[in-house]
Amino acid sequence: NLNASWIISTFGPVWKGGEQGEAELFEVATRIAYRLLYKKSPNPLPFLQKHWVYGYPKLDAANIALGTMLQYGNSLIDIFVCCFDEHDFALQQEVLAELKAS
Repeated sequence: NLNASWIISTFGPVWKGGEQGEAELFEVATRIAYRLLYKKSPNPLPFLQKHWVYGYPKLDAANIALGTMLQYGNSLIDIFVCCFDEHDFALQQEVLAELKAS
C-alpha cells in the first residue's frame, strides 16, 4: 500500500550475456524513467526497478540504476527505491554506499 498518485517503473532489457548493449539500454530506460519521475510530481515518488524479470544481474542493474539516481541527486524531490526482499535491500544499500564513496 504505497501512498502515491504515481509509481515510476522500469524493466531491464533481456539479459543476453552483457555483450549486446544491455547496459546501455538499461541506462537509457532508467534515465527516461527518472525524467518522467520529475515531470509528474514535485512530491516523493516510488521508483520500481524490475531488472530481474528478464534475467538482468542484480549487481549490474543496481550500479546503473543507483548511479543514474545519484546524478539526479540535487533535485528537490525524494526518490524511494522499492526493494522486494531483504537480500535486494542489502545489495542496494551496499551499492549506494560504494557509489557515494567514489
